[in-house]
Amino acid sequence: MGKGVRYTPEFRERAVGLLAESRDSHSSGTRALAQVAGNLGVAPETLRRWRNQAGGAADARP
Repeated sequence: MGKGVRYTPEFRERAVGLLAESRDSHSSGTRALAQVAGNLGVAPETLRRWRNQAGGAADARP
């Protein structure tokens, strides 16, 4: 998927949910984010932004 692709709100919500679910399976939040983003075909920074917009930044572990 290239630049300028618009994702549905449902896709974004599911992506953020998958990130939250996979967090405990990884040694760090960054690794979880990179793997989930790669699996979904989106940039890690995009997924990070969606998480932050959903209010997940406060739930992130150090």
